[in-house]
Amino acid sequence: MKPGLISSRGLPAITRKKLGSLQLNLGYLCNLSCVHCHINAGPNRTELMSKQTIYQVLAFTFNALQQRSDIVISPAQDGRYVMIGMKQAYSELFVDMTWGYAEVFEATQQKIKRYNLNSIETTMQWDDDTFEDFQRYQKEKLI
Repeated sequence: MKPGLISSRGLPAITRKKLGSLQLNLGYLCNLSCVHCHINAGPNRTELMSKQTIYQVLAFTFNALQQRSDIVISPAQDGRYVMIGMKQAYSELFVDMTWGYAEVFEATQQKIKRYNLNSIETTMQWDDDTFEDFQRYQKEKLI
């Protein structure tokens, strides 16, 4: 990436923080061709991550797992959350939970504290829940 490319687009500088979540696409090769695939993977694609990069990612991941957190949660800009990951099932977090309202992230955080669980919160993200979100996604040329 060219120096200054991020700042020239008005985006905040990228800084390294503790790992909050990890999604790893090893490449675009896939045995399926789904129209909804966000990375346009398929059986005719050949791009794959190098072994060296895979080893680096695995080493980074194993080190991050030593943080001893029970839960990783990614807040969404709309007050909900994009992702929640757990070392084991904590089904009590979801009992009597009202979904789809703007305070669901805060309600989940309160339950995490009530049950004395350790959590890591990632940086805030936005998700694609509505048609307006999808239009925003297209407008910002993320597709």
